[in-house]
Amino acid sequence: ERDEIKKSNQEMKAKILDDIIPIKNELVEQNEALIAERDDILREMNKKDKKIINIVNRNTDVFQHPLVLEEMRQLETNHRAEETEFKEEIERLNKSLREVCMVSIQQRNKMAEIDANLVKVCLEADTLKQAHDDLDSFEIQISNTENAVLEHIGATKQAKTELIRMNKTSEKTKQEIDNVKEELRVKCVDIMVLSQAIKLYEEKIGAYQQEEHCLRETGEHIIELVEQLPRSIREYKHALRRELDKVNKRLYREEENRLMREKIIDEKKDTVNMLSSRVEDMFCQLQMCERERDTLC
Repeated sequence: ERDEIKKSNQEMKAKILDDIIPIKNELVEQNEALIAERDDILREMNKKDKKIINIVNRNTDVFQHPLVLEEMRQLETNHRAEETEFKEEIERLNKSLREVCMVSIQQRNKMAEIDANLVKVCLEADTLKQAHDDLDSFEIQISNTENAVLEHIGATKQAKTELIRMNKTSEKTKQEIDNVKEELRVKCVDIMVLSQAIKLYEEKIGAYQQEEHCLRETGEHIIELVEQLPRSIREYKHALRRELDKVNKRLYREEENRLMREKIIDEKKDTVNMLSSRVEDMFCQLQMCERERDTLC
């Protein structure tokens, strides 16, 4: 019975390992795909940064205006901060995925660490939620930028109306009108640059949201796989407990049979002792009879 239970235990362990190895391979493939996707995103971001730098270099005379310079510095600072933050977020997520892969490989010897890994996955989900909140904050910032662009457009319309009025009232303000036209040209260029920047940031937001969706699906799949492992262990424990109950019942029956045999043996011993005593009595009587016979002879 012990050998059979040991064999069943080994078969169950082999089955669990066969179930874990495909999961591990799938997680490794998903990790490699995420790394490749991350590299593509970084290359795309570098290309867009180079395009922005080229646009800035081609329009150096336009960006000498203080307002434009200040706006561009602010946009560049925000862009660098957001780029650094998303890179750190990607690195953290990749590190977390590698840790989950290592945990999947070591499941046969570290089943007790499953709860800790679940907590780690929950923390990663909270990190994804925080990244989503950061994206919402970034969308609010873009909305504020759009409002600023609309204000520039309103100012442009107002300036055009002022130009028409000034043309109708007097020709003496021609120099002022030229200055206002120059301001309008600068503001139009500013609006165009801001529109391009908004478009670039919208594309980045779409890419980050898609990556977040993929990572969330991967995390949910990992959680489902980790949740299935305790269920398999519980089923194995129940099967092992049933086998142990059967063995205990069989041992109990054998113990009862042994006690019954010992009881029968004890009863037989009493019978043998009684017969031995009777034989000794008969032997004594026989000896007495022989002595009496000898005496008579």
